[in-house]
Amino acid sequence: MADERLEKVLSSAAELFIKVGFRKASIAEISRESGVSIGTIYDYFENKVCVFYGILAQIANPDFYSHVTKLPLAQLDFANLENECTTVMTLFIQNFGAPLRQRNENYTYEQLLSDAFDSLAPFGKGCLLLQANPRICPLVYNGFNKLRVKMTKLVDGYLRFFQARGVVRPLSRTDVHARFLLESIYWWGSMVHYEEYDPANRRIPRGVAKEVCTKALYNAYAVTQV
Repeated sequence: MADERLEKVLSSAAELFIKVGFRKASIAEISRESGVSIGTIYDYFENKVCVFYGILAQIANPDFYSHVTKLPLAQLDFANLENECTTVMTLFIQNFGAPLRQRNENYTYEQLLSDAFDSLAPFGKGCLLLQANPRICPLVYNGFNKLRVKMTKLVDGYLRFFQARGVVRPLSRTDVHARFLLESIYWWGSMVHYEEYDPANRRIPRGVAKEVCTKALYNAYAVTQV
């Protein structure tokens, strides 16, 4: 995004919406956190709802703002947001599940962990945003919940696939382990950036978070060849 001030507004607003909720966060607080004046924020967005939609729009389409031709953005400018988010989530599931559908013998457990992290991390902010504020964009929120269910079923399928090949250790409840894997990746890919128990260290680089998470999950389940 070319406009640094707009990026600061979106980033600060997302963090506030996640931490204190949409209704408690005000434009004044977004201004204070971002360092961008209230007037400038209203130059970008007609109201606070549009700020919320604007965050989701950028997550669904990173090039969204490069195609914006007029400001401030009004709610009508986000009329297709729900359809766009649904399309992105559908493609996400299709791409993530492709190696399993194809029974790709060259696809490794290690690659699964890497792909799952890389796929979930960019959407982590949006997922947290929807979880914290389910009533602002309910159809997208419901779509997100369906996405998590589908992802869990896919990872369950992958674990069974790798277990049959002797790649991962025998598991009595692959469905439960699938949820554990996804929740671990979800936390390290997104929630770690918003934790406040240790504010001085919360900005862990994504590459470091990925290495710590995926290596731990690999060692926990992979069959080691002696």
